[in-house]
Amino acid sequence: MKYPIHKDFWWMQYMHMSKKITLLKLENIMLKIAYFITPKGSRVIRKQIQVQTRDQSLVKVDLFYPKNTTGKLSGFLYFPGGGFMMCATHIHKRNLCHIVKKTQTVGMMVHYRLAPKYAFPTALYDAIDVLQFVYENADALGLEANQLGLAGDSAGGNIACGLSLYNQDHLQYPLKALMLVYPGLIKDSTTPSRKNYTDTPMFNASMFPLIHKVFYKNGTDGLHQYAFPMLHDNIHGIGPVYIETAEFDCLVDEGLMFHDRLIKANVPSTLHATKGTVHGYDVVLKSKITQESLAKRCDFIRANLK
Repeated sequence: MKYPIHKDFWWMQYMHMSKKITLLKLENIMLKIAYFITPKGSRVIRKQIQVQTRDQSLVKVDLFYPKNTTGKLSGFLYFPGGGFMMCATHIHKRNLCHIVKKTQTVGMMVHYRLAPKYAFPTALYDAIDVLQFVYENADALGLEANQLGLAGDSAGGNIACGLSLYNQDHLQYPLKALMLVYPGLIKDSTTPSRKNYTDTPMFNASMFPLIHKVFYKNGTDGLHQYAFPMLHDNIHGIGPVYIETAEFDCLVDEGLMFHDRLIKANVPSTLHATKGTVHGYDVVLKSKITQESLAKRCDFIRANLK
């Protein structure tokens, strides 16, 4: 099916996430190389740490600091998307470093463990463990512990939102912001966009059977309200929230629904509903639509992480 996608993204119609695990593994190798060689920019400093998890594994976190700053800084953990199966890309790195430069905050890319080797709840536990480490070691990392936020796109948005709710229920750290870029928030394909967008570019609803097979193969271990944040019955303690959606995206409806729910619960929520766009459209940096979205993300971070 053809969609009236904006001309800036026309070539993306030929890009789709693979359903073959072996191919995804090869793509991850190439993505790791691309991530490594992509420059962070002259005004950004990178520091990598390894956080020990509850099962004695190590999760890498890249901390990107704005150059020539003094004192402790605000910062946010960023969880990159990829269907819970693909690693952070050079695009994630480029966009995160852009926000770091523009907002003078610290962006922390969390390289959580991936399916199929690591099923749910490993990614969520990795996120919890990293948040605890960063909060408890904020001074040593040059961070202001009371000025931290969470962010993520797609599957990473799911993790960021689930972590925010877990923090609300259990950790109760004073998180100041939650930024969600075309996040996945529900369990079943009950929304019109999940039913209809089975052939849209980059990522579409045809991927859900594989995700449920490899990522949720062990169930949700009693953590369903964090695995699927729309199921949580209390969202009062997670704001302010920024939600960005893409028009021709199987996840668009749940983003809009979550925004409406937040507003009804009197939780500050900013919605940026882009038009003519598809999932992952922000790979096209030269597009004015992408540039506007990055500017809005920066505005949100500036306003809430001071």
